[in-house]
Parts: sequence; C-alpha cells; structure tokens
Amino acid sequence: MPLSQRTVGLIAQAASEFGHASLSTELLKAGIADGDPGQLDRAGKSIARDKRAAAAVKDALAKKRWPELLALADTVLNRLASQGEMPSWATELGLSLRADGYDAIAVETEDEAPGFWGSPTAKRTWKISPLGDEDVPLAANATALAADLKSRGMDIAANHFDQAFQSLMAGRWEAANGQLRATYEDVLIEVARTRFGWTGNSGGQALDVLHGKKALNDHEHDYLKGLWGMSHTNGSHPGMSNQTEAQIRMQAIVAAIRFILNGVV
Repeated sequence: MPLSQRTVGLIAQAASEFGHASLSTELLKAGIADGDPGQLDRAGKSIARDKRAAAAVKDALAKKRWPELLALADTVLNRLASQGEMPSWATELGLSLRADGYDAIAVETEDEAPGFWGSPTAKRTWKISPLGDEDVPLAANATALAADLKSRGMDIAANHFDQAFQSLMAGRWEAANGQLRATYEDVLIEVARTRFGWTGNSGGQALDVLHGKKALNDHEHDYLKGLWGMSHTNGSHPGMSNQTEAQIRMQAIVAAIRFILNGVV
C-alpha cells in the first residue's frame, strides 16, 4: 500500500536524529541509500542530516519504494522511540501510518533494574503491519506470537513467521501465504515431537497425532485440519491471492498457532 507524503516526511524527520554515520548505515539497510547525497556536497561543504534524510526518502517516495520506507520507519521507531518518553514525532508517525492503512503497535516491557538501587526502565518494541480487523488487531497478535515462538525456542518457525509478516507488510500476498503455511507446519511438528516423541515431518500427520493422543478434541482437530488444508492454497504464484485474503489467513493461522501453544503445549 502507498504511503502519504506526510508519513514519508515524518520518517525523514525521525531519521535525521541519527548521527551521520548511523544515518548512512540505516539508509543502506533500508535499501534507499541511492537517494542520499552523502555528508559532503561537491564543494566539500557539510550537508545537514535532515537534508540527507529528506533527499533519501524523497527519492524513495518518487520510486514508490513502500517496503523500504516502512523498513526505515520500523528502524527509527525501534532505535529512537523504544525507551524513555515517547517523542512527539512517534505519535504523529503512528497516526499518519494508520491513515495510510498501517498499524504501528508498541508493546511495552520493563528492563530489569541495574543494581540494587536502580529503577526498571520501560522499553517498547514496535511492529508495523497492515491494518487488520478492528476487534482482533493484527499487529498485537503477531507480536505476541513472535514472542511465543522465540520464548519456546522455535527458531525455524519464528524465522518463517517473520518472513510471512514482512511479505504481508510489503504486499507480497502469495509469499506471505506460503511462509505462513511453513510456520504452521513447523509448529505442529515441533509440538507433536516435544509432547509425544513423534518423529514424523508432516503437519497434517502431526495434527492426527495430537488428536490421537487426546491433546485435541474432535472439534479442535477438525478445525485445525481444515485450516491446514486451506493453508496449502493460493501461495507462491503471483496473482492467486489478494490483500484481504492474505490478512484473513494471517489472522486465522496466528490465532490457531497461539491456541496450540497456549492450550496444547
């Protein structure tokens, strides 16, 4: 989905808070460094950071490089608005992203106090995603699932899920569907192996094992098996999916995996 000039301007404003060296690095990582004029002009005079950031994002805007701009937005939020008081631009950026069809969700946690007399500090982890259903916010559920997978050591599933989420954010609907299916399968296999010592490698068979061992009742098994079958369709090949379908799949499978991790394991 395209981003408005206001959103892009706020991203540039935030990025200009980086030092020159960090700004160069973050523009490279986001993939929009080709629009950066660098620290010095042709006469050898220094170019201000705000002008560098503005030039880079303006070039990306002209080329409609939405995923790259969103990647930079994610970086500035997580690097510059993750601790202490939230800067005013972070609130404005969140509202502007929402107007463009994206959620910018901040999940707050407390770091442990440094030493006996220290006080814990609040830390935010930001996640940007296409707006999901208002009653079941996509970004909040996705962030919770990512934390669940990592805390349980399911690194392969976590990697698949991160790729699925990034593909969804970038509008690659079929790629998102395919990576989401891989996430679902890896979780099913890992749960069956961990709970019951199963040695197979099929998501559908893993569901049958969980059902046979009474970890899932008939209704739960039938629902999750139907979702497993649905996850095999409309992936990989461009043109087979769309934004609405991909978001619905994400909502359904994220909810199913969270149910499995918090109800079966």
